[in-house]
Amino acid sequence: MMSSVTSAAQVASYLEKLHKLVEQDMNDLLDGTTAADTWPRFRETLIGLTDVTQFHFAKLVNELERGMGSLLKTYRTGAFPINL
Repeated sequence: MMSSVTSAAQVASYLEKLHKLVEQDMNDLLDGTTAADTWPRFRETLIGLTDVTQFHFAKLVNELERGMGSLLKTYRTGAFPINL
């Protein structure tokens, strides 16, 4: 099983790639800097990164939810003192 830290790092990595693709490569396509025939490759890459990012976000949320349940259970039993 992957740690939440590892999952968060993977999510951040894919999100950064997705951001770069949309911000830079899409602008290059729209302003004509990149040839229009690169659209199919851009489209496939965008779809792939979106799918991978969604997958990793879902895994991260599931891990956080499992961890939160464990944390709340520990807190409710009084085994985890919190000073406010």
